[in-house]
Amino acid sequence: MTSHNREIEKFYDRIARYYSRTIHEDSLGTNSNTRLLAEFSKRASHLHPIWDLGCGPGDACLYLQQQGLPVAGVDISSQLVTLARKRFPGIAFLQGNILNLPFPDQSIGAFIALYAMVHFQESDLCRALNEFHRTLKPEGLLLVTYYIGQENLKVKEFLGHKIELEFVTYKRGYIDRILGECGFKDIFRLERETAASSGSTSKRAHVFARKSR
Repeated sequence: MTSHNREIEKFYDRIARYYSRTIHEDSLGTNSNTRLLAEFSKRASHLHPIWDLGCGPGDACLYLQQQGLPVAGVDISSQLVTLARKRFPGIAFLQGNILNLPFPDQSIGAFIALYAMVHFQESDLCRALNEFHRTLKPEGLLLVTYYIGQENLKVKEFLGHKIELEFVTYKRGYIDRILGECGFKDIFRLERETAASSGSTSKRAHVFARKSR
């Protein structure tokens, strides 16, 4: 694990409980995210197992389990994993790094990665997508979400904690192209614009793809 990823792990360990209360639960409670997970559930209904990458405190896993899907979660933060296990003891959660997934080749039916790569520069992004491809079964399903933009957002404070943190944005269609280069097919992108309490807006992309045989 790089020093950058260790810093990310430590940061999310520090803010785990506050992050769960203020960010994760609220974001998954929106109608747009509920519709997104419902669409994923339809596409993945025949696939197993299913893993939520960057699962945080486990809310998306709970929703997918309630749809009857065999889901589990993995997150880089040990504190978020501990919190998820306490909240949802009927779901398996692991600490792990999506740059080096603890799964054999071609063993996973589907992945979701909701903003799990927001701190990844290009080299880590490509490595992660290659890991997804390595571990998915042929015709396995992937859902990734990311922010659309031209410039990254650098912050020195997040949720009341001091941190040198960068949120990476990608040009429209960039990840779609990388997915194709990594061996994915049937790439389909949905976009939406979200308003923040500050009055600013952000553009987000939700990309479905399948692993080629």
